[in-house]
Amino acid sequence: MTLNRRHGLQCQAGGLSISSNQTRRTKFNAAEIADNSHNDICQSKRIYLPQYRTPGRAGWLAVILRQTSPVTRRKSPAHMSRVMIAVTQRLNIRPSIFLAVYMMCISDETAQFFSQLTLALFLYRVICVGHNLVLMHVFAPTRSLSAGIQSTKLVYFYIRTHITVLTEQSKSGETKLCILGCGRRHRRHTRQSEFSVKKCCKTAFADNYSYIYTAKSTTPRRPSFDTISYFYPYTNNNSHNTPTMKIVFSVNYRTNWGENLVLTGNIAHLGSNNIDTSVPMKLLGTDKWTAEIDIPANTPDFEYSYAIRRDDGSSKREWGHPHHFYMPKDAGHAIYVNDRWQDQPWDKPYYSSAIADCINRRDDAATATRVLPCAGMVTIQVWAPMVRPEQVLAICGETPSLGKWDPSRALVMSAHDFPMWSVNIPADGLSVATEYKFVILDKNSGKLVAWELGNNRTLGTQPTRDTATLLTGMRLRNPMAPWRGAGVAIPVFSIRTRNDFGVGDFYDLPLMVDWATMTHQNFIQILPINDTTMTGTWTDSYPYNANSIFALHPMYLRLEAVGELHDPARRKYYRDLATELNGLDTIDYERVTRAKAEYMREIYAQDGAKTIASADFKAFVKRNTGWLPNYAAFCVLRDRFGTADFSQWDKYAKYSKDLVKKLAKETPDETNIVYFTQYHLDKQLKTVRDYAHSKGVVIKGDIPIGISRTSVDAWTDARLFNIDCQAGAPPDDFSVLGQNWGLPTYNWEEMNRDGFAWWKARFRKMSEYFDAYRIDHVLGFFRIWEIPMDAIHGLLGTFNPALPFTPDELRYNYDFWIDVDLQTTPFIMDYFLSDFFGEYTDEARKTFLVDAGYGRYRLRPEFDTQRKVAEYFDTLPKDDKNTRMYNALLGLIDNVLFIEDSREKGKYHPRISAQYTYIYRSLNDYERWCFDRLYNDFFYHRHNDFWYGKAMWKLPPLTEATDMLTCAEDLGMIPDCVPAVMQSLEILTLEIQRMPKNPNLTFGNTHDYPYYSVCTTSTHDMGGIRVWWEEDREKTQRYFNEVLQQSGTAPYFAEPWICDAIVDLHLKSPSMLCILPLQDYLAMDGKLRRKNPADEIINVPANPRHYWRYRMHLNMENLIKADDFNNKLRDMIDNAGR
Repeated sequence: MTLNRRHGLQCQAGGLSISSNQTRRTKFNAAEIADNSHNDICQSKRIYLPQYRTPGRAGWLAVILRQTSPVTRRKSPAHMSRVMIAVTQRLNIRPSIFLAVYMMCISDETAQFFSQLTLALFLYRVICVGHNLVLMHVFAPTRSLSAGIQSTKLVYFYIRTHITVLTEQSKSGETKLCILGCGRRHRRHTRQSEFSVKKCCKTAFADNYSYIYTAKSTTPRRPSFDTISYFYPYTNNNSHNTPTMKIVFSVNYRTNWGENLVLTGNIAHLGSNNIDTSVPMKLLGTDKWTAEIDIPANTPDFEYSYAIRRDDGSSKREWGHPHHFYMPKDAGHAIYVNDRWQDQPWDKPYYSSAIADCINRRDDAATATRVLPCAGMVTIQVWAPMVRPEQVLAICGETPSLGKWDPSRALVMSAHDFPMWSVNIPADGLSVATEYKFVILDKNSGKLVAWELGNNRTLGTQPTRDTATLLTGMRLRNPMAPWRGAGVAIPVFSIRTRNDFGVGDFYDLPLMVDWATMTHQNFIQILPINDTTMTGTWTDSYPYNANSIFALHPMYLRLEAVGELHDPARRKYYRDLATELNGLDTIDYERVTRAKAEYMREIYAQDGAKTIASADFKAFVKRNTGWLPNYAAFCVLRDRFGTADFSQWDKYAKYSKDLVKKLAKETPDETNIVYFTQYHLDKQLKTVRDYAHSKGVVIKGDIPIGISRTSVDAWTDARLFNIDCQAGAPPDDFSVLGQNWGLPTYNWEEMNRDGFAWWKARFRKMSEYFDAYRIDHVLGFFRIWEIPMDAIHGLLGTFNPALPFTPDELRYNYDFWIDVDLQTTPFIMDYFLSDFFGEYTDEARKTFLVDAGYGRYRLRPEFDTQRKVAEYFDTLPKDDKNTRMYNALLGLIDNVLFIEDSREKGKYHPRISAQYTYIYRSLNDYERWCFDRLYNDFFYHRHNDFWYGKAMWKLPPLTEATDMLTCAEDLGMIPDCVPAVMQSLEILTLEIQRMPKNPNLTFGNTHDYPYYSVCTTSTHDMGGIRVWWEEDREKTQRYFNEVLQQSGTAPYFAEPWICDAIVDLHLKSPSMLCILPLQDYLAMDGKLRRKNPADEIINVPANPRHYWRYRMHLNMENLIKADDFNNKLRDMIDNAGR
């Protein structure tokens, strides 16, 4: 920065240079300023430094240094700047606090220069050390008008130089600007300077600055430098005589040794949410902590919370959202807040947006009166999200004002801030021992529904007429039976209506909401809806391989809602194409996506400019600026280079913000059409969300465990992912070879550096559309199944993180002597080659193998990994011979007993399902016994505590990032630690009868399901009831006799009455949610269900290249008209207590 005035100011990378025509040129740098130690300066006898700490991060401290002494004047500017730095250190001033320093100088030009130089050095010093911004403001009125104007210009320069930073910080509420003025002999000059500075600040910051005018008189002839005056934080913009209000906070919490409670909040007096500058609380007795603050009476409503600070520097915050404090209208009294520390409630799901904003949504909350603290009143607040819309909450107690235990005279509480209920009670007649309880009443009749559980509550404080008492932080002890709901699971792309374009879209969901409402269902569960466009072919139909965690898939647009084309011929073309595509039994993914993309280009050319100029569009872009430009650049480059593999994008292969900005300028239309498309997707889905809310229906989303390795996320944030490996799943009922999803795994240590910001942003974006979500493969948060890049099958994967064995540990703990050469490389012997290759054994031996002697073979180097084998056979015809040879080679490579850890060489994992390998069969009986022992220990016991810690490190900050109801898919190879984590975090588990969590059971008992669970008959990864019924006749017969309690031979097909019985079992389970696939609901009706149940399969997990194209065989309009079926389903749900 440069100031071309009489006293020049230049800021360079190497330091600060200040020149004057009256003094020699001087150059300083930050290191030079800090030469003198802090202690030497603070021990100066001429400086009095009070032990004072600023109480808030967004507060300010005004320090006045009276510098009028000729002796002081001769002190160097470097020394003066060190003095000022020492002041800030002793006063413990935080980085983002504005420090306004007033330097009183005598009139000669040399002193004026020294003052400005001192200021400039201090400003440079503070900025160089990485503080957000500390504005050093010199306002030095002097005898000379020219000097006063010069000083004002300098101040104006500082403000102008940092106006961008100041404006942003002022908008965010993190900082305030303080201007200090001081009156002296020549007040005319002073006022002129004041006017200039105030005008400048008024222009720059509107009213978001404070001005204090001090009229202190000094005598220049009486030199002194022994006073430092300081002011307390000040937030009033008009007058320092604003009345204040005293608030006393009290909370009971029993701390451990080395722990202290602090009070923090979003106002300056509470540290602006910075725990380091929060208000310390005092301990009274053994567990009562108090803190008192005085704030201006015109302070707006604010948020606050309690936190624990430990001596080791760690901290702990309360669960959930901050407390809300609503300022009273009258300011002439103190307020005593008796609070509760907020831990995670035992009924946490009730506090989710699914319950509070949808299921128990109160449309009358906005019209209710907000209850404010008032002198002579006791304000009671209690959290009660479980109160149904047809009910109200009231308070009843022993005093006349509380109805004398008569529920008909109870005080009905206000639901204005639902799920928090509030009421004001006159203090007269109340005492510390006054007893009361909350009651639930019928909203219309006022009749008692239930008293809350537990003992009577007591007031616990003595209210007075002169003060306001606030009892808050309480939670209703729910007396009602646990709420249970029902729902339907259906992918958006599978919904069929008359207005579709060959695929289900967002505007199909309102009809599904209507059907759910008429059948008394509360939930609609869908699959991921993020954009998966990579190749433009049907392989993009896989919804768990998104190219962005934020962007929505363009195929879900309702085209007519975007706009209508003016050209009649084009309108007819698209209308006819929609009719054709919608008449297909399944989705033609490629034609649908191409047609919709073409339509969006045409409608953008017609209406895009108008939309882009709209305020709503601009607001959307601003809200999503963190991801939208990168996603748009990704789409433009994907289409330009014809691939989503960014490693082939030449100079764009490595992400750069500058390149993205430059690309956007070079391709405005291509970029804007991406913005245009995402804007309409966002708008349509939010419209659906609002409609569902109005009907009391929750839309439940799905968060995939992984991201694509050719996604915008992998391109922009490569450090967060392990690109050199693949995620998958170990063998299970879905796939005996394991699953290889081809997705990169997460670098959790790197993600933790910023507090899992990437994950939190992902969850928060989802919360804009959904009120509940399913975490796909939640076991991945405990450990992920990690597969080498050169492997195809999931059998060659290992858990990460894990605790692999060393050879010594295997030897001394399990008496197993590992042979690294024999047991970690493919075990290939001549005697079983025919089992793999059959009639092609001789040809395979010659083509792929090398004789290693003694009947053993090794793979040739060009075929020694599964990836090399796959690449070789990709060039050959897909006939029976090549298919047999291909699968045989992959099987041989799987034939190992141990897998070496990829990160810790010399340590080994037992191969999953190794008992089915030839190398295992080659062991003697004792070796097998030893291997089985280490195998079971490794996969079922060794990692329990280790994985528990990993999950509790990752999941809490993610699940608490939003108010959505958290559900998890916890199927597969479940460690013993998983149920403990699910219970601790109150995450709803997934229960499937044919996949019981207890390995000793063939079928789960629906009556034993935990309450915090989602039960279902099947998922998108398996066939429905009818498909499963026909798969295994032996299992079907057992189920028919043991579960359905039917005698005789089971029918070959799952007849409607059988499906009816299975659905009824699930609806009557104790699970909080029963969400069944639409196919299984329809299976109860012989007329409505599909003829061939195999056509209802959505996914085949064993096939990584499955085409996701299932659609309903009847449209929603006809389903809504199926009165007999709908009435039957509604009665079943009602009779089940859902």
